[in-house]
Amino acid sequence: MRLSASSPDVANAGNVFDGNSVTRWEASGTSPHEMIMALGGSFNVTEFRYLPSTFTRCTSYEVFVAPLNNGAWGPAVAMGTWGTDSAKKMASFPAKEGAFLRVLYGNPYCYAAEHNVVGAAIVAANLDPIITGGADRTAFLINGSSGLLNFVTPPPDFETPADAGGNNVYDVTVQVDDGQGPGGQATQDLAVMVTDVGDTQDGGGAAHSSLATDHANLATQIGAVSTTGEMSAQHDMLKTEHEDTQTAIAEVKTLVEALTLGAAAPPCGAGTEGQRFVADGTEVCDNTRGLYWDQNPDATTRTHATALPHCATLDLSNSQTCRLPEGSDLTRLLDYSQSAPALPAGHPFVNVQSADFYWSATSVVFTPAAAWYVFFNGGGVGANNKAFINFVWCACSGL
Repeated sequence: MRLSASSPDVANAGNVFDGNSVTRWEASGTSPHEMIMALGGSFNVTEFRYLPSTFTRCTSYEVFVAPLNNGAWGPAVAMGTWGTDSAKKMASFPAKEGAFLRVLYGNPYCYAAEHNVVGAAIVAANLDPIITGGADRTAFLINGSSGLLNFVTPPPDFETPADAGGNNVYDVTVQVDDGQGPGGQATQDLAVMVTDVGDTQDGGGAAHSSLATDHANLATQIGAVSTTGEMSAQHDMLKTEHEDTQTAIAEVKTLVEALTLGAAAPPCGAGTEGQRFVADGTEVCDNTRGLYWDQNPDATTRTHATALPHCATLDLSNSQTCRLPEGSDLTRLLDYSQSAPALPAGHPFVNVQSADFYWSATSVVFTPAAAWYVFFNGGGVGANNKAFINFVWCACSGL
């Protein structure tokens, strides 16, 4: 979330995102006073936060969220009155999708030291395929970036079928996920046939040839059928079958181009095919990224400056180099269908704190004194001054 602010009242609205509680936004005169915050992308926004200045404080508020800054804000998502003390104030509300947040303060005089917005990023579809099922799922690997489907070494032998059905047809299910939770997945069942072609593999050419023959036979049938009278219905049916076979041939061609017989192992090692997380009691390997995570991160809060060396000196069983993770590393762990913590169901992690934030190594571009964090209670993303204290969850590369 890359925040920026504008206000018709004063020119120093950007002070509320500079990570400095001494600088402030000042508004005085006829109320209400308006501030509009550009979030830098689309988010499911759930909370607005206000840190009072040491001077005159804002107490009466209304909060609006909208996809565009065009004046069409709709009803307020939150409104009320805060106390006059110096503690950080929060306005929470049901998730509202938007790229802009507007706050109206009803006080004639109103100073704000810092503003913050909490929300889950609405990410673009991430269509990296994974293997999710099929009787012969363990016989395959899939490259998440290129989509190439591979047999695990050794390649199957036609004379000694190793598939579950014993008929040289290997069944596997692949899935893509748009990252938006339930309903955002699509699966495809594939049947990969191994044919007897001597000592060389034709990469599925026999299946392609078989469909091509069917295509030719159907074309012949269509040519022999009268298109008039009582034969027209049969002609239409055969024409449809002909077109469906053409589509099937194109799909098989695509599969043949993607199918390679190789020996590549998944990031977490041979034997972990089809598993998202592989745990050993000390650390957890993520098969989608090849990163190793501390399985039981401590509950100590640290400043950003102390979080960096803490991870650099961490020694886990199978890891070579540990570091404070980037924001993208942390958000790839999130599952927005879950909460407290927002991690995939059945995950092997313990002691993940849901009550506060986890630091990332990613600094805010326009405010280097601040860094991004992830809130694992519901998957929110935000930024804090690096002098603040947050939890730390280290990521490591394998040996």
